[in-house]
Amino acid sequence: MPLSDTVEMLQAILGAIDEGIHVVDANGITIFYNHVAAKLDGLTSEEVLGKPLLEVFPSLDRQSSTLLRVIDSGESIYNQTQTYKNWKGMRVETINTTLPVRVGKRLVGAVEVAKDIGKLKELSERLVDLQAKISKPKRTKRSMDETTFHFEDILTMSEKMKRLKERARKAARTTSPVLIYGETGTGKELFVQSIHHASVRSSNPFIAQNCAALPAALLESLLFGTTKGSFTGADDRPGLFELADGGTLFLDELNSMPLDLQAKLLRVLQDGQIRRIGG
Repeated sequence: MPLSDTVEMLQAILGAIDEGIHVVDANGITIFYNHVAAKLDGLTSEEVLGKPLLEVFPSLDRQSSTLLRVIDSGESIYNQTQTYKNWKGMRVETINTTLPVRVGKRLVGAVEVAKDIGKLKELSERLVDLQAKISKPKRTKRSMDETTFHFEDILTMSEKMKRLKERARKAARTTSPVLIYGETGTGKELFVQSIHHASVRSSNPFIAQNCAALPAALLESLLFGTTKGSFTGADDRPGLFELADGGTLFLDELNSMPLDLQAKLLRVLQDGQIRRIGG
């Protein structure tokens, strides 16, 4: 197959992938930019190809641009959130994996695969804001929580389940973190809510978050909160740990959380303190 046909085939393959792909050479000049990347950025390929990256995205610099950081360091970046504005002033939010491109030992550029998380982040921030509003009033009556469960709602004739309920009641009288595990559909959340309502924290917020529902980078900012300026576009925003202070934070599907984030969670459980991203 002629070289020209091979190049055209590779371009067609990259263009057909349903994720944004942006490739720059060692000088930061865009040499490939597929239609998904163009759609994410609100630009056309003609407005980006052959131009310096920082000219097209003036809100970025060599530190905040994941592509240029990879060119400067020669090291890969995985699942990095990035918020920036293109030259039209449009705000763009993505989660990127960026890799160096080498020919032999010589670094000749970098390739980035980007996923749009703008809508997802907007929804998660609305969720945090809503949780903040809900958390302000203190809940003191059961009538305000009729949709949640108490130990009295767990009906069983099983002696094993009765012993399990008694252990859960004892757990509710402590301030220690509680780990509940079991197969899907066995009633773990029933016990979580029952422990909350039987504890001294019952008049304070109960907040549940499915750890499998969000990308790792977004989950971290949702849990810990952000400090203004910690990354481009970041605002001062409390995380779920702060919003649940004095109450209960239920982290569902904990096994789906990446190991590095689990390590940060362990530090919170050990120290009882959190630090916002960028704080």
